[in-house]
Amino acid sequence: MSGNDGLDPIVTEFSDENMALIKGELLIGGIDHNHYQGELHYVNLTSETYWETQADKITIGDYTSPTKKIVLDTGTSILAGPTAEVKRIAQMVGAKPFPLQKSEYTVPCKDVAKLPNIDVTIGGRVFELTPDDYVIKDENVICLFGMTGIDVPAPMGPLWIMGDIFMRKYYVVFDAGKERLGIAPAK
Repeated sequence: MSGNDGLDPIVTEFSDENMALIKGELLIGGIDHNHYQGELHYVNLTSETYWETQADKITIGDYTSPTKKIVLDTGTSILAGPTAEVKRIAQMVGAKPFPLQKSEYTVPCKDVAKLPNIDVTIGGRVFELTPDDYVIKDENVICLFGMTGIDVPAPMGPLWIMGDIFMRKYYVVFDAGKERLGIAPAK
């Protein structure tokens, strides 16, 4: 964007966390303060080729991921990470491969409340995802474990992609002008 159009080089993304109502907003050139609470937590990009930053750590129950690169991506519906890590996490929480898509997993709907939280620590702040955030329930008949394996080769990877599951809970500012991401709890 040119400096003459009056818009900041910012894109913000808001998705309603109530999946039954599927509504959201992509705002170009500004920030809608009505869609988040508290202050935006800014972290610098570690790569200008993708909306990539560095996580301090990612923990799921007793497991801490060795992978620190994360990408915030509106084009990915769920969380995606290194295949071996996702498989280990799925086994740890009792998820089973989904028969129609072996790289995705299901969990018994009756066990969702017992699953651990996922804590993504970015720039010293913890962004928590509860099982209700990361398990996609299809009328409590099928409960999809919202994580899939993806192996991005070096030097771009390995990495975690924080897709729509993350961005339904957190308002995200993609600030190209200052090469940073802003994150705050969505309203």
